[in-house]
Amino acid sequence: MSRGFIFDLDGTTLNTLDDLGNACNLALTAFGYPTHPLPAYKQMVGNGFVLLIMRSLPCGEAESMEKKQFQAILEYAKKAYSQHMMERTRPYEGMTET
Repeated sequence: MSRGFIFDLDGTTLNTLDDLGNACNLALTAFGYPTHPLPAYKQMVGNGFVLLIMRSLPCGEAESMEKKQFQAILEYAKKAYSQHMMERTRPYEGMTET
């Protein structure tokens, strides 16, 4: 019987916060919304990229905009993240040894 391990990389073993925040800020800027300081994203992450984008938009904006507009912002942020996902992402202290 083969045994394996499953690791949750994003936010558990890898600190991805800055790259996620940068991707969101790029999308927000592209669509004319205000950006956030990177540490603010610590309160926005969790439960997936859709909720991250919803939380990064001004209060109530995600609920009131057309679905097509929200989808465009989401896709822009995903593309930005895929292009820049390893610029500032690092393992948390001790994870490499683990």
